[in-house]
Amino acid sequence: MIISVYNNVGIKKIESELKGVVEENARTAEKIIIVGDLNARVGERNTEGVKEEGRLKRKSKDKVFNSEGKKLLKVCKELGLRIMNGGTEGDRKGEITFIGGKSENCGSVLDLVLTLDRGGDSGISYLKILKSIDSDHLPLILNLNEKDKAKAGAKRQGSESDHIAQEEGAIKIEEDILGWKKDKIAEYQEVIWEKWNEKITERETELEWNDMKEIIYNGAKETGMSKKRKECDKADKTKKEWFNNECKLKREEVWKALKKLTNEKDSNNKS
Repeated sequence: MIISVYNNVGIKKIESELKGVVEENARTAEKIIIVGDLNARVGERNTEGVKEEGRLKRKSKDKVFNSEGKKLLKVCKELGLRIMNGGTEGDRKGEITFIGGKSENCGSVLDLVLTLDRGGDSGISYLKILKSIDSDHLPLILNLNEKDKAKAGAKRQGSESDHIAQEEGAIKIEEDILGWKKDKIAEYQEVIWEKWNEKITERETELEWNDMKEIIYNGAKETGMSKKRKECDKADKTKKEWFNNECKLKREEVWKALKKLTNEKDSNNKS
């Protein structure tokens, strides 16, 4: 089970709801993973009492431990949650996940991955923070351990390029654009439910993320909520395109600045 969290009100205000969801599902869900912007800085600490034997000790490029981080660790201890950032294959250094703050050279780890610690497999085989200039929060890639992978003949490789290629390949379903329509909601829900049940019957296992995306896409297509991308003449597109050479140069500058920032964080931690 994956729980998505966005905290913009403080750990204390989301504590009750988070505990309720985890405790309600702890008996039935084999794995519980919490992912999201928790707006709490925990430095290199992990939950007190979690079993570290045979596991990577947490590292982080963000050494700050603030009051929200202290509250989060308290919640993690009560629920038995373990922090995966900085202690998982793919993110052994604890890369920063947020670029920004009061100073120009400010980066922090606010987006966290937590798992219910039962002393065995966490359910996560790989965690990667990608560099991106599309948002001040950097995207995360997770690879989950799934029992049916071997039966399905699926292969999971450990290299960064393989994981990124899998993610990019998973996103590209069709070149259509989805456009949601309020008057189609009831019809869409009915189609989605039907396709969901069909897929479960067909696979006889829990659905994967790609299955869900396929259901959403095909449901939207069948209910008239998708349209083909317009094919523009290349020359005409160049004239109308706002993303000109100046924009490209600026983007390169931003990329260089982001790379410099992450490298400086790394070198500062080594010194």
